[in-house]
Amino acid sequence: PNNDQFSDIPLQRRFSFNPRLFYDFSETTKLNFGVNTSFENRQGGYIPQILKQTNAQSSVIENNESSRISTQFKFDHRFGENMVFYAKNSVSVFDRIISVADYQFSGKQIASFTEIGMSSYNEKTEWVGGVNLWTEQFKEKQLATANLRNYSLNTLGVFVQNTHSFTSKIALESGLRLDYQRQYGAFLLPRLSLHYRFTDDFSMRLGGGLGYKSPTVFLQESEQALFRNVLPINGANVKIETSQGLNWDLNYKTTIGEKIEFSFNQFFFYTQINNPLVLNQLNLTNNIYSFENTAGNVSTKGFETNIKLSYEAFKLFSYYTLIDTKRNYFNLNNQIPLTARHRAGLVLMYEKEDNFRIGYEAYYTGRQQLADNSYARDYVTMGFMAEKRWNKFGLYVNFENFTDIRQSRWQAMYSGTIQRPQFSQELYAPTDGRVISLGIKLKL
Repeated sequence: PNNDQFSDIPLQRRFSFNPRLFYDFSETTKLNFGVNTSFENRQGGYIPQILKQTNAQSSVIENNESSRISTQFKFDHRFGENMVFYAKNSVSVFDRIISVADYQFSGKQIASFTEIGMSSYNEKTEWVGGVNLWTEQFKEKQLATANLRNYSLNTLGVFVQNTHSFTSKIALESGLRLDYQRQYGAFLLPRLSLHYRFTDDFSMRLGGGLGYKSPTVFLQESEQALFRNVLPINGANVKIETSQGLNWDLNYKTTIGEKIEFSFNQFFFYTQINNPLVLNQLNLTNNIYSFENTAGNVSTKGFETNIKLSYEAFKLFSYYTLIDTKRNYFNLNNQIPLTARHRAGLVLMYEKEDNFRIGYEAYYTGRQQLADNSYARDYVTMGFMAEKRWNKFGLYVNFENFTDIRQSRWQAMYSGTIQRPQFSQELYAPTDGRVISLGIKLKL
């Protein structure tokens, strides 16, 4: 939309096929199995080159080819009225090739998840326990680099969780998980959540727990660099990221008069990530990068307010979010780049059930800090949607960002020449401008 001849969205060709089978052996024994497939080819860069025009002045183009095949399996068997045995499994194969003029990245990731467990429940208590196994393996195709980013992670876990209602007003959800990885050791992960109902219309929930994340090269910073010159993660020198979090929310709902329904949710949160993994530049001459742990942490705290109003066929949803997130390492102590401190939005809908609906939406994104500690401007985007329904047929139209808010209105999206452009790595606003979509819904 800014007429600089470089694509703001890629040319995309995609095919997906997702069949699922449900089979009931009996009223107490059930099975379902599904396969999800997705094959996609994206091309971005200089548009005349993408369209293979003979007068193309630049050969800048990026190809991103991917294929993903995953399976889902679940088996349930009920013993009596209050006990269920279950087994579930998922296997995913993800193959990807990224190509630019002088560089290519290619690899295959195979991951699986298997869980076997039992659940039992009565009027006041529910128990769930079991064992599970995660496996993840990535193999990079040998191309220009000798430093292959191959890795293999296997995680064995056991868990138990309980929900108990002490009274009609007080309920406690608790859980305990023990995970073990050969590379990084064992992790004990407790979780608690207390629910208290003051009245039928007013309640609160207070919870918290511990977590962790295994290190891989597939993070935002390395994705932006197309994994070029990013060294493999050295498991002997890297610590695993751990986290702890707390949350507290209040819920209230009531009816004003006879027709106005009002609901309110106030949510507070705090999380801290320890030993954060950061991509550091080791060699300024050759642009060599390596993931390393820092001695500090990343903290995030804030709140979100949600309000919903309903009056006959009208519905209004609104929210406001305050996010204070800081990097407490390298003496930075500042906001994480590209994280807006303030966000707000509203959606107004008018709907006649089984007939039609129309809606208006508006979203505000506050200023975001950039890598050089300057701030990008705030902005508001707006959208409009409409849908008409018949018995087995429907039409819809969606106008996203119809005011055409985009980053290219405020700055150039690349520097240099068409032949050797340097693109902006920090995208803080939409780049594609107005998006209009039309669709047909068929009910068979």
